[in-house]
Amino acid sequence: WFYGLLILLFLLGLNTLICLGKRLLSLLPQSSKLGWRVFSVRLCPSLIHLSFLVVLFGHFLSMTAGFVSVVDARPGATMAINGERQLTITDTTCAINRETADPRERIKQCLASLSIRSPNETSHQQVRLNEPLYWSGLRMHLVMDKTAQGEPLPALRLIVRNDPGWPLVVAGFFGLILFLFWYYFHEKILGG
Repeated sequence: WFYGLLILLFLLGLNTLICLGKRLLSLLPQSSKLGWRVFSVRLCPSLIHLSFLVVLFGHFLSMTAGFVSVVDARPGATMAINGERQLTITDTTCAINRETADPRERIKQCLASLSIRSPNETSHQQVRLNEPLYWSGLRMHLVMDKTAQGEPLPALRLIVRNDPGWPLVVAGFFGLILFLFWYYFHEKILGG
C-alpha cells in the first residue's frame, strides 16, 4: 500500500503541475489589462499550488536522499556518515545537581565530544542536550534515552540527521502562508 500511496502522490503532483501550467498560460496574457493588484490576486491560487508542490518535492527529497542514524552516546561509539565520514564519540560528561532527589531535576546539562573524520580532514565538535549541532549539512541531537537509566550518568543517544529537503519544505510552507494571506486580504478586488 505504501508504494501505491507514493504513486498517487506523484500523480497528484503531476496533475497539479499540469493544471498550474494551463492556468498560468491563460492568465499571463491578461496581466497588462488587469493591473498589478488584480493580477497578483488572480495569480495567488497558482502560487499556492506551486508552494504545495515545493513542499511535496522537499519531502520527497528528504525521503530519498536524507538519512537518520542513532547511536548510544558513550565514549568509543562510532557511526559511518554518508559512507565517507566516520563519527566517533570521544567523551560524554554531565553536570549533575546533587541537591535534589527528583531524578527529572538531577541533570543540569550533558555534553558529548565528537570527532568526525573524512578523507581530507578531522573535525572536533561538541553537542549538548537541547542544543542541536548544525555542521556541514547535518543536524546532531543529543537526547536522553528514556528506556534506560544509566548510573551515575544518564543513558544518552546521539541522533544524526541529514535532511536535504528541509529548506524546500520551510520555503514552500512560508510561501503558501504568504500567498494565502495576500489572497484573502485582497479578495474584495475579485468581488468576494
